[in-house]
Amino acid sequence: MEPPPAIEPPKPVEPPKPVEPPAPEKKPEPKEKEKVIDPFGQNEGNPLRMWSDASGMYQVEARLVHVQDGTVRLQKANGRYVRVALDRLCVADQQFVQGQPQAIAATW
Repeated sequence: MEPPPAIEPPKPVEPPKPVEPPAPEKKPEPKEKEKVIDPFGQNEGNPLRMWSDASGMYQVEARLVHVQDGTVRLQKANGRYVRVALDRLCVADQQFVQGQPQAIAATW
């Protein structure tokens, strides 16, 4: 009869390696304001300004684009356009519009 095979003692169990948490995603730092690039340089002499309605409750940062039939067309800082009735603007903005040349930009 053969002797039973030698039983090896169990190997020590290695503790699991600690799992490192994934590196946090780096969020881009917020920029002050994204500037809309004007490739044709049409707005260099027409800077953004703060416009207010007559009640003072609503404001928008924009530049004057065009005035026609009592309606003011403004281009907001993000490049989108908005139309506002001239008589809905505050007195200071109405005076600003009256002091500008009629053709601020090409007719849209």
